Amino acid sequence: FLQILCLFGITAPKSIVEEYWGNENEKLVDILFRKHYLSYDDNGEIKFDHETLFLFFNKKLYNKRSLNSISKLIVNKYDAILNKLPNYQKAKILFYAKKYSDAEKIFKPILDDIEKVKNISSTNLAREYFDYMDEVYELAKRKKNRLLQEKIIQASVYIPMHNMDYSTTITAIGKALEKISKNHSENDQLRKTILQLRGHIELTAAKLKQAEQFFLELLAEERINPDSFSPESRFDLFDRTASLYTRYNHRALAEKYNLLSENIAYELED
Repeated sequence: FLQILCLFGITAPKSIVEEYWGNENEKLVDILFRKHYLSYDDNGEIKFDHETLFLFFNKKLYNKRSLNSISKLIVNKYDAILNKLPNYQKAKILFYAKKYSDAEKIFKPILDDIEKVKNISSTNLAREYFDYMDEVYELAKRKKNRLLQEKIIQASVYIPMHNMDYSTTITAIGKALEKISKNHSENDQLRKTILQLRGHIELTAAKLKQAEQFFLELLAEERINPDSFSPESRFDLFDRTASLYTRYNHRALAEKYNLLSENIAYELED
């Protein structure tokens, strides 16, 4: 029950108690209020009494086996709860209950927005999409749409890069590289794009030595085989290397890498 509440966030509709326990068993949940697991907010909605409790039970939803079990339970037994969930959370539950077609219909705005992307680095995707990257990736995989899969991998890194903290972004980069290694090992351009984003994150976090390590390794690979980088990735690599040397107050090198990035920008008409 507490994990189902987590699907709504730290606050959930009061009616969930009745819909889960039924009128005759509603008192069974009282112990959760007496023990300060739950309380009512000023609007009469249910909320977790402490954020740490919400985080504890919410973390259990990261376990795929647990999520599969809860999803099937909700879809098969608690239709009223399913229909009260926020739209994309509803799609997530349908996905893990193996209702893939229904999930895809609800996720369609996310899939369409990512599919329309031409240059991911200049696209502003909604922050809320990030929580559903794994599910939309698997839906694209089921359709064998490899281009969309690769765009989703990039989106799964760009969204936290621009909207979330360092730790979340580093974790997202790790997951992206795992997907590439497992399902896209032939696409070395994609791997290098994600690695140069890792360098960018280190640079943004003022971890200059770590950033320099990533950029120097990629610059060496770019010199050996320029065609193994997409033009957009080469632009980003040169532009961010210029930013690195600007931080180091190394003007001459910064200007040269700026010139390299400008040349590519003209080619891309960006």
